[in-house]
Amino acid sequence: MKQEGTRKEAAENTRRKILAVSTNLFMEKGYEQVATREIAQACQITQPNLYHHFTNKKEIYLAVLTSLTDKVARALKQVLLENDPLKEKLKKMIMVLLENHPTNLFSMLKDISKLTDKEEWEEMYRLFHKTYIQSFIHAFEGEKLRTGVVKEEAARFILYNVSALFDVQSTYNKKNDFAYIDQMIDFILYGVC
Repeated sequence: MKQEGTRKEAAENTRRKILAVSTNLFMEKGYEQVATREIAQACQITQPNLYHHFTNKKEIYLAVLTSLTDKVARALKQVLLENDPLKEKLKKMIMVLLENHPTNLFSMLKDISKLTDKEEWEEMYRLFHKTYIQSFIHAFEGEKLRTGVVKEEAARFILYNVSALFDVQSTYNKKNDFAYIDQMIDFILYGVC
């Protein structure tokens, strides 16, 4: 009985390692540039062992995205539970994305659209919508938006701009990140004129 528990624990540890390694590889290189052989080598396991845990690369990628969005959703929910003014709430939410999200949001969606069939894509998009768009929509609850501005479009606009931060993030340090994010939020909430 103890040996069975040990085998089960070892299998769970291997699965976690595969997901951790795969997350780093996929987020660094994108779906198409990562091979299962590379994942197996980085995990120091054989490819057959990898396929024992996941049937193919797509299944690994979908598990990585599900795990990532779960982590981000929990962090965003925590920010939304705080009673901060909108500007501070948006700043914290953007920092959650920059700190917990290892890739550009739209690059992730592009990868999803390439690798899944329609049903899987719709499921992953629902997950994306619930995690990212709905969280930012929720941030606007109780706020009076300018006439004609729809909360979902405002949320998409913010995410689009945050996505651009992933490309320039490496050129900023933490202190500058906060100033840049403050400026971006100010532009989003008050415009440029």
